Parts: sequence; structure tokens; C-alpha cells
Amino acid sequence: MDGNKRSAMMAITAFLGFNGWRLTFSNDQFYDLAMAVATGELDDVVEIAAQLKTEER
Repeated sequence: MDGNKRSAMMAITAFLGFNGWRLTFSNDQFYDLAMAVATGELDDVVEIAAQLKTEER
């Protein structure tokens, strides 16, 4: 049940890492983002990208 969300977030982390970006989310922030996307609370790609973009490169 939780495997898909966890796998998706790890794929995002790996993809961004390969492209020179480093995510510095806390575990709680990571969880909140994954749950917001999974439940449909956050479903706009631009908004998701904006949350990821606040991280450092």
C-alpha cells in the first residue's frame, strides 16, 4: 500500500540527484508532499514543481 508512494518519492530524489539537484526535505516534509499528491490534494504539476524547486541545487 505505501510502496508506490515511497518508490515514487525515491525515484524523484534519484532523478533530481542525477541532474545536480539535492533535496533537503525533512522526513515530515517528504511525507506531507507524498500524501498530498497521493490523495489528490496537490495535483497541479506546476505546484508540485514549485515545492520541489524550493530545494537547493
